[in-house]
Amino acid sequence: MRSVLLLAPTLVASLAATASARPITVGAALGLTQSKVDANNDPNTTLSVFGRLGFNGRAAVQLELQRIETDNDASNIRTGTLLVALDLGSNKHLMPMILAGLGFDSASTS
Repeated sequence: MRSVLLLAPTLVASLAATASARPITVGAALGLTQSKVDANNDPNTTLSVFGRLGFNGRAAVQLELQRIETDNDASNIRTGTLLVALDLGSNKHLMPMILAGLGFDSASTS
């Protein structure tokens, strides 16, 4: 776990890129999460991927999948989110939107 923390700044610096607003966008993320109750234990590792498809300048669909690896190897947590975004206006200062989403999660122990 310590090696991941030591390598994280190097990986972030080497993978940093400018944001792109192309019709198809994909990405991945690596992170840590820890609850206040488990503050004395090691944090949990999160791995996630996402994909976004822009149909036109005003409509897009995004899918996110995440896996949380707990410090207890017997537990696996998986989540998924589907998001639809519709831009209703083209004002320079105000952008009204409609967002609709669907999510799921599952936890299992081995």
